[in-house]
Amino acid sequence: MVWPRPARQGILKVVCHRDYERPLMRCIHELGEVELIDLEEKGGTASVKLSEEEKEAIQLLGDVQKYVDYLDIEKYVPYVARLPNSKKMAVDDEKLSSVIKMAQKTLEAVAPKVDALREELTKVTQELEQQRALLKIAETVKPLGIEVTHIGEGRYVYAIAGTMSEDKVTMLKWRVAEVTEGDYLFHHASIGEGRTAVLIATLKEHKEVVQRLLTAFGFEEFKIPPEIEGTTDKIIEKTFKRVEALEARLKKLEDEKWKIILQHGYNLLACKELLSIERERMEAKNYLRRTETSIELWGWVPLKSAKKIVQAIDKATERTAIIDVIEPATPEEERPTKLENPRAAEPYEALVKSFGIPNYKEIDPTKFMMLTFPLIFGMMFGDVAHGAILALVGLALVAWRTRKPVAGEILSYALKGGSLLFWCGLTSVLFGFLYGSFFGSHHVIDPLWFNPFTTEGNFRLLRLAIVVAIIEINFGFLLRAVNLYHEGKLKEAFFMPICLMWTHIGAMTILFSDQYGVDFMKWFSTTPPLLLDSSTTQLYEHLTELLHAHPETPTAALTNTIEATNIIRELVTRLSTPFYITLRPLKVFEPIAPNLFDMGIWHTLEFLEAFHILPEQLTETLHLAEQIFIWNSTSHFEIHLPPVTIIVALLVILPVTLALVGTIAISHEKSEGFSEILDQLLALLSHTVSFARIFALAAVHYIFSNLGLQIPPYTPTLAVAVTTTQVFTYTIPQITYESLIGAILMSLFILSFEGLLSFLHTLRLHWVEWFMKFYNGTGREFRPFAVIRQVTVPRKLPS
Repeated sequence: MVWPRPARQGILKVVCHRDYERPLMRCIHELGEVELIDLEEKGGTASVKLSEEEKEAIQLLGDVQKYVDYLDIEKYVPYVARLPNSKKMAVDDEKLSSVIKMAQKTLEAVAPKVDALREELTKVTQELEQQRALLKIAETVKPLGIEVTHIGEGRYVYAIAGTMSEDKVTMLKWRVAEVTEGDYLFHHASIGEGRTAVLIATLKEHKEVVQRLLTAFGFEEFKIPPEIEGTTDKIIEKTFKRVEALEARLKKLEDEKWKIILQHGYNLLACKELLSIERERMEAKNYLRRTETSIELWGWVPLKSAKKIVQAIDKATERTAIIDVIEPATPEEERPTKLENPRAAEPYEALVKSFGIPNYKEIDPTKFMMLTFPLIFGMMFGDVAHGAILALVGLALVAWRTRKPVAGEILSYALKGGSLLFWCGLTSVLFGFLYGSFFGSHHVIDPLWFNPFTTEGNFRLLRLAIVVAIIEINFGFLLRAVNLYHEGKLKEAFFMPICLMWTHIGAMTILFSDQYGVDFMKWFSTTPPLLLDSSTTQLYEHLTELLHAHPETPTAALTNTIEATNIIRELVTRLSTPFYITLRPLKVFEPIAPNLFDMGIWHTLEFLEAFHILPEQLTETLHLAEQIFIWNSTSHFEIHLPPVTIIVALLVILPVTLALVGTIAISHEKSEGFSEILDQLLALLSHTVSFARIFALAAVHYIFSNLGLQIPPYTPTLAVAVTTTQVFTYTIPQITYESLIGAILMSLFILSFEGLLSFLHTLRLHWVEWFMKFYNGTGREFRPFAVIRQVTVPRKLPS
C-alpha cells in the first residue's frame, strides 16, 4: 500500500559559467520547484555587489511603488489575477534592460500627470478643509450673538471661542469668574453630541491665566483666519459657496485620477510586479557560490520533478551547465516537507499544518481527515435543516471566494474554509436523516436509523461513539506502526503501537460482548452453553445440496446463496457452542435496512408485477434487491469467543505485559520505558472515553434545538407532537405544538455557537485523540524559490 507521504526530495547541483547566471536564476524562479540552499551561509544578506543596472532597477521599483500607493491600485491585483493568462499582459523579461526600459517608459507617461494632479489635489483639499472649518466656526458662533471678527486679541480685550465637553461648562464658568475676578463675559450654546460652543471675553491682562485654564478643561479653540471680514451671516454665505465650488473641483480631480488609473494603472502594476521579481532574483544571488568565471547553485527539489527541472536548466544554459541530482546525505529530519494534496484538501491541510508540519518521513494525515472530519462533525451536528443551511453557507463562501477574491484577513480564513463547511453540512444532513431530526424536531421525518434522544437511542449513540473511538484510535496506532516500520524500528513498532492496538481491541471486545459487556456480574457466571444437537448433520447435507445446485435464474441463485450463508452461520454458531462469549460487531449499525425499505415497497412491487406493468428484466432486478435487504435486515453476524478469563489473559494482560517488558528492554532508561507505557495506557483509556463528546455535543444540539421549538408563537407550526400522560387509571392525550419561528430564530444561535463548538471538539478529537498516536509535526515546510505572477505572463517561459 502506498501511504500518503511528503514528496521525496533530492539535492540539485548546478555549475555553470557566470554569463548564464541570469538565465539560470530566471529558469529556476519561473519553475518554482527548487528551494535554494545557502552555500555560503549568508542568509540572504546583501553581500553580492549590485551592478549599475540592478541599482537602477531598485530605484525604479521605489518610484513605481510611490505612484501605485498614491493611486491606490494595488487593491485591484486579486481581480486581475483571476483573469486567464491570455488576457494578462505578456512581457519580455529575458533581459533586465527590457524591464528597466518598460518601467522608464511607463513612468515618463504617468509621472507628469500624477505629480500635477497630486499638487492640485493637495492644494484644493487643504483649502477645502480650511473653508469647512471656518464655516463650522461661523455657524457655531452665530447662536452666541457675536461676530466672528470680534474673536481674538484687541487693544484692551481678549476674546476666545471654541468647543468643549458639555458637562464641564458650569465648572469652567465658575473658574473663569474666579481667575478674572469677575471681569468677564461668558456665553455658551449646545451644538449636539455632548459638545458646547463657548465664548469667553475678558481683559487682556487675564489672557495667559485663561489660556492655561482652558487647556486644563480640554477646550478646542477656533482658529480664525486673519483675513476674514464682514458679518457672521455674510461669512457663512460666502464660505458656503466656496465650499461647494471646491467640492465640485475636488470631484473633477478625482475623475481625472480615475482616468489615469484606467489608462496607466495596469502598466504600473505590471512594472511593480516585474521589478519586485527582479529584486527577489538579486537577493537570491546571495545563495550562490562564486568563482571568477563560474557560479554554483544547490537546492532541494522533488525527485518526481527532477527530470523536468534538469531539462529546463540544460536548455536555459545552452547545454553548458553541469547538472546533477543526488540523494542527500543530510538526516531526513532536516529535509524540507512538501505536501502533495488535491485542491479540495486545502482547508484540511491548513488544520494539519496548524498542529505542525509533518516531517520528511511521516505519513501525511490530510487525506484521511477529508473523510473523518466531516463524518465526526456530522454525528455531533446531525440535523437535516441545520446541516442544509451550513452546506449552503459553505457553498456561498466558495462562490464568493471565486468571484470576489478581495477580502480581509479574518474573512479570508472563512472563505478558504468554505468547502470544509459544505462537506460538514452535507454529513450533518446525512445524519439528520439517520436521526430523524429537522430543526431539532423528531416529528417531521422518521429516522432511517434511530432517534438518539430516546432511552434506547442514548445508549446506542454512546456505543456508536465508542465504535468511532476504536476505529480512529487504532487507525492512529496502525499509522504509527507504519512510520516506525519505514524507519527500521521493528521492535518499537511491535512493542508499542501493535501491543497497544492488541490491548485496546481486546478490551473493547469484552465491552461489546453480549454475555458480559459492562455488566461485570456476568463475568463470573459458570452456566455452560448448549452443545451440538443431531440436526447439525442435516444442515450439513442441505448445505452440500445447495452448493452443488445449478439455479436457472439469478433470483434463484441469490436465494440459494443467502440460504447457504445462513446455514454456514448456524454451523459456525453450533461448532463454537463450547465457548462462552458472543460478539456482534455490527449490532451498533442495526436496523438500517428495515427503515430504509419498508415492506410496503415490496407489496407495491408485487402489485405492479401482477398487472405486468414493469419490464421483466426490471422486475428480476428488484427481486434481487428485495432478497438482499431482507437478508441484511435479519442477519446478526455473530462471533463466538472463549471464556472471559481466557479473553482477558490473551487480549489484555498478555499485550500489556509484552508492551511493558519490550519497551523497558529497548529503552535506554528503564524508568522511562515503564512510565511511557503507563502514560500510554492511561491516555488510551481517557482518549477512548473522550469520544463520548460525540454523544455530548449531539445532546447539546438537541437541547438548544428543543428550546427553539418551544418559543411562542406556535403559528406557523413546524410539527405537532401527540403524547400521553397516565393520571391515576386514566390515559390523557397531550398535544405539543412545535414553533417554526422559534426553530428558525434558534438556528442562528445554533449555527454560530453550537456549530463552532462542534467544530472545535471535532478538531480536538483529531489533534489530541488521533494525532498523538502517530503524528509529530516537527517538519520544516518546503519553501521553493518561486515567482508570483498575478498581472503579467512571460512571453517566453523556460521549458
